[in-house]
Amino acid sequence: MSYCCRLGTHFVSVTNERLEGDRLNLTSVDLGVVAEIDLRLIEVHWFRRQIDVIPRGHGAGLKFDGLGMEAIESALLQKRDREYVLIRA
Repeated sequence: MSYCCRLGTHFVSVTNERLEGDRLNLTSVDLGVVAEIDLRLIEVHWFRRQIDVIPRGHGAGLKFDGLGMEAIESALLQKRDREYVLIRA
């Protein structure tokens, strides 16, 4: 199984991306870094159990330790239609 990140992953920035175009011709535009953060992934909850990695393509409950949750919340509240908030390791 491929995964996107594992316990202990250190996230350092919040970024925005915007989708442009129609359904057949979408492109992603990087809008840059919104904020610097200092968060470490300490728990992954997946199908009622704790695991060590986030399986690629799956949703999971995440628990972080560190500074930056306020920056993520602010970015989510300020994003526009067709924009997405990402956290980068």
